[in-house]
Amino acid sequence: MNTLISSYISQIKDLMGAETWLDETFQKKLKGINDKNAFVRPTEDLHSVAEIISHLVVWRASLLSIFKTGKRTVRMDSPE
Repeated sequence: MNTLISSYISQIKDLMGAETWLDETFQKKLKGINDKNAFVRPTEDLHSVAEIISHLVVWRASLLSIFKTGKRTVRMDSPE
């Protein structure tokens, strides 16, 4: 596998749950999230956790599509 792609995959895995030098992962951040607070915006101009996770999932799927097919599934101006 391409060394650069392998590096990207490793970085994504680390962000999701591996121990990093930042001592912050998505797994740690999401432990306190539940169905009552996931959709609450901290302030009117900030996104909720659910909105941010939705954004990350859509862009991750697009990134995987680029790796597999060379084609994006979303663009910066996409409604997703």
